[in-house]
Amino acid sequence: MNDADVSKQIQQMVRFIRQEAEEKASEISISAEE
Repeated sequence: MNDADVSKQIQQMVRFIRQEAEEKASEISISAEE
């Protein structure tokens, strides 16, 4: 694996983690409003 592949994989992981975090955050804010 070269540097380009590594950085591409890291970007994908970061995007995935960020997506998960945003979903969790929206769930929390929804339950906080109730």
